[in-house]
Amino acid sequence: LRYYERKGLIHALESDGVACAWGEECDVQGLLRGTSNAYYVGGGTGLAEAFKLGGEILGLDALKSTVAKAWQMEARPGVGYEELLSMRAMNERFAARAELPLPLSIDDQPERRAADGDEHALAVFEEAADALATLCFERIRAVHEGRKPTARGKHPRPGTMLERIVRGQPPLSPAIARRL
Repeated sequence: LRYYERKGLIHALESDGVACAWGEECDVQGLLRGTSNAYYVGGGTGLAEAFKLGGEILGLDALKSTVAKAWQMEARPGVGYEELLSMRAMNERFAARAELPLPLSIDDQPERRAADGDEHALAVFEEAADALATLCFERIRAVHEGRKPTARGKHPRPGTMLERIVRGQPPLSPAIARRL
């Protein structure tokens, strides 16, 4: 890494959320293209988040006085958003409910099992869908009101309305979407 820094090839390291948002901004079919104000959220082992505000891609560190990171927020008492929305956590919750060992086999992944109607997998996705809706509402509210739910910091752009929310995970299969 230092070699690349000395050569001037690396100017800054960004969060995964900012990197993903730039992908959505720069790709010909990117979902942030043409928007001024949007929110990006994606999941894997954790949650990746970023905003596009006033046409500028911003990580949550740039908005820390206004917007808490999802992993810092509780979806319900004692349970964080990341515990409900990241793919890692969804796999863990499904495995616990279905009494399956981790790591899950390809055939036992919750998205496959939910498509087959597995009640444990469907419950995990229903919880995730509720948490995602609540998190997105909190993001809309925080940006518009200019504060995070538990703080009094002013947002640099009070009154901002988000034009789009981009979910960076692959879309749910039609079979799962119909069941939810």
